[in-house]
Amino acid sequence: MTQQCLFVPGTAGREILARTLARKSDPATSLAAARRAVQTLSEQQGNALDLLAAHGPGTTREISARYVYGFNYGDGAAEYQERIHYLLARRLPELERKGLARTTGDVRNGARVWEAVKEEA
Repeated sequence: MTQQCLFVPGTAGREILARTLARKSDPATSLAAARRAVQTLSEQQGNALDLLAAHGPGTTREISARYVYGFNYGDGAAEYQERIHYLLARRLPELERKGLARTTGDVRNGARVWEAVKEEA
């Protein structure tokens, strides 16, 4: 299954649906796991969008560095920054498909530059 299967096309169905991850006939444990996966992905997308809005535009590495720079993580800073980078790298394309993020067309150090899509009033 590709990640695109997680999204229903159209404007009303942009949320991730648990029913695309498990069938009604699957065991209760699979259905529960699908619901947890949906909740986790939704939370990660929200976090990625918040980070992009607060610390973007930029590449995923630039945004993660800007975020981590404000905290004193000591020896764990590089590892934490890498985790944030991977979160952004996975979730920003999903947010792009939802129309909440986009690339600017710029490329820095071989990476795309991302920005949040501003809501129209």
